[in-house]
Amino acid sequence: MPSHPMSPASCSASAARQASRRGALLALATMAWSVCTLAAEAPAEPPKGAEEAAWRRELPAAKVLGRSEFRWRGFKLYDATLWSAAGRWGWEQPFALQLRYARSLSGSRLASTSIEEIRRIEPDRHPEAVLDRWSRQLQESFLDVKEGDELVAVYLPGQGLKLFTRESLRATWRDEQLARSFLGIWFHEATRDPASRRRLLGLEPAK
Repeated sequence: MPSHPMSPASCSASAARQASRRGALLALATMAWSVCTLAAEAPAEPPKGAEEAAWRRELPAAKVLGRSEFRWRGFKLYDATLWSAAGRWGWEQPFALQLRYARSLSGSRLASTSIEEIRRIEPDRHPEAVLDRWSRQLQESFLDVKEGDELVAVYLPGQGLKLFTRESLRATWRDEQLARSFLGIWFHEATRDPASRRRLLGLEPAK
């Protein structure tokens, strides 16, 4: 079949369609580039759960000094981590004791056990009236915990102790003797678990 030459009008329409297609492709390419550029420039969202723990505001430069696992009659109770900015432990500088629980325990049980341990470690040192006052303060401070929960005790020389959950400040103890006696459960030489004390202080490798 013989071909027919295209009229000037047809050529003009065809050229217009091609130009329109090229323009659309260019626009799409420009949009894609813009999206990629914005994505590259936009700050990355922090991974879920990566928010800074509340207690870190008290000791932003603290680093892990030691770790240990605590058990009672074969049952794992919690993992403990000692944090310090000084690179060593001592009552003369701030530090944090972080406890991550492996089982459910009531706040009342945590408080009563703590007072029992203070009595055992420091016999006849504190009058019953003082221990009763401390017991009430601990009962008010401690929450029930379950597996995965954290409590962090931040010791501040001359100020006392601040007790944190992972998310927020739970209690402030301005009685420095209470703070030291409570933390002595882990750091006093008469602690129930001397090997864990040495691991927390970084004197032995974590178990």
